[in-house]
Amino acid sequence: MNLYIPPSSRIGRIVLVLAIAGLLAVCASVIFVGAQNADTNLPTVTTANTTKARVAENFGRLPLSFEQNKGQTDKQVKFLSHGPGYDLFLTSTEAVLRVQKPRETDKSKEANVREGTVLRMKMLGASAAPEVEGQLELPGKINYFIGNDPAQWRRNIPTYEKAHFKDIYPGIDVVYYGNQRELEYDFVIGPGANPKLIRFSVEGADQLRLDKTGKLQLSFKHGEVSLNKPVIYQLDENGSRREVKGTYVVNGNEVRFKLDRFDAGKALIIDPVLSYSTLLGSANSESANGIAVDSQGSAYITGTAEFSGFPTTAGAFQTTSSRGGAFITKLDPTGSSLVYSTYLAGENNSTRGNGIAVDATGNAYVTGISEGVNFPLVNP
Repeated sequence: MNLYIPPSSRIGRIVLVLAIAGLLAVCASVIFVGAQNADTNLPTVTTANTTKARVAENFGRLPLSFEQNKGQTDKQVKFLSHGPGYDLFLTSTEAVLRVQKPRETDKSKEANVREGTVLRMKMLGASAAPEVEGQLELPGKINYFIGNDPAQWRRNIPTYEKAHFKDIYPGIDVVYYGNQRELEYDFVIGPGANPKLIRFSVEGADQLRLDKTGKLQLSFKHGEVSLNKPVIYQLDENGSRREVKGTYVVNGNEVRFKLDRFDAGKALIIDPVLSYSTLLGSANSESANGIAVDSQGSAYITGTAEFSGFPTTAGAFQTTSSRGGAFITKLDPTGSSLVYSTYLAGENNSTRGNGIAVDATGNAYVTGISEGVNFPLVNP
C-alpha cells in the first residue's frame, strides 16, 4: 500500500494527529545517520545543512530514558529503554539487556537476519513486588499506534531519567539511570541494613572473570561487556563522600559484594556501572529516511524502527525480522531533548516513513509505505 499524504487530505490530517501525539526514545545512531544523510524531504521545507549537523552532533548527549510500561510490552516489565542497537527491560527483580547486530551474511539469501545477545542480571532473594516509581520525569510522551484497533493503542506514556525500585531487600533500594552506552544502578543501603543480602546472578554470558583492575568482564559470542569496579561511599555531615573499599566476589554465575569496614549507622551507596558500548551495533532494519527543520531550529525525523518485545531466554539469538514501524520524532533546537515521537504501523507487517515536511506552525506531514490492511486510521 503506497501512502502519499498531501496536506489537504484527510489521511494527512490523521498522520498529523499521530505525529504530534507522543515521545519515543528513537536510538541515537538512527537519527544521527538521518541527520547527516537524508536530503529527500518534501520540497515545501528548506533544511539547512549546518542546522542538521548541529542536531546530529548534540543528539548523542541525550541521557538514558526509562519508558513506563503501560501495556506496550510484557507485563513483567516495569520500565524499558531503547538505544542504538539495544533494548533494556527492568522487571521487579531483573535487568535484561538485549544487544543486536546485523548478521554478516549474503543478504540475497538471508535478508533481515539479525543476531545478538541477551544478558539477564537477576537479584537473588529479592522481593518479587517492590514499590516502583519513575524519578525526574522527562518532557514529552510516547505513543504506540499499532494496528487499526484503537483499544490496543497506547497513548501518553511518560518517561523518566531514573527508575527507582524500593525495598528490593529490607532497607535496600536500587535506582537505575545512565547514558546511551552505560547503565548505572545504585544500591542505596539504609542505616542498619545489611549489604550482604545483595546477590545477583548473570545469565547469558559464556564466561565471567575479574580482571586486574577489579572489573567484572562478561564474555559473549559477539564480544564483551563489563561491570566496572564498584564505587562505594558514604556521605558525612557536610555532604562529602567518604570512600569505602570493596570488590566483587564471583562464585560460578553468582556475584556479590565484599566491603571493608564502614559506618553501619549511615546510608551506604554501592554504584556499579554496566558498560555495553563494545557490543553495540544498529539493527539492519532501522533507518532514518527524512529530516526537516522548522524556523525555530527544531528537527523532525521519520524512518523505520524495529519493534522489540521482551526476551524470554538468555544467551545468543538469531532472528529473521519482518515487523517494523514508522517513527516520527521531534527534537528541540539544541538537539539534546526529545519533544515527541511515536510508533506507527499495522500489526505484523512492515511500515516505513519515507519523507517528512513541517509547515510554518510546526505541523508535521509524513509520506511512507505500509504492507498490510490494518494500518491505524481515524475516519478514513
